Amino acid sequence: MCDDGPQIDPPLTLPEQVDASRQGPLFRACMERGVIYVPGECCFHGPDAPRNHVRLSFGQVPRQRIGEGMRRLGEAVRAVAAGATPGRPPAPAAQEARA
Repeated sequence: MCDDGPQIDPPLTLPEQVDASRQGPLFRACMERGVIYVPGECCFHGPDAPRNHVRLSFGQVPRQRIGEGMRRLGEAVRAVAAGATPGRPPAPAAQEARA
């Protein structure tokens, strides 16, 4: 278990199609939005660690900024789940479904 300040434990489970690994599109999408998380693969052992889990830690963030960080994280998850890749908007069908 991590000991780096307040955190959500256990890791959050995202939709299966969302690759939250450090090399995955969600990590890049979050970095572009100025937020970061601990990839769930860091919290599991073995080669079959799920890639759709994240752990959130709030130890280095002032309390008044947590809501904005959560909003940005949610925006990134929705974009990646809809098929967008960092630096490119979601596919037209995904944009229409959100309208």
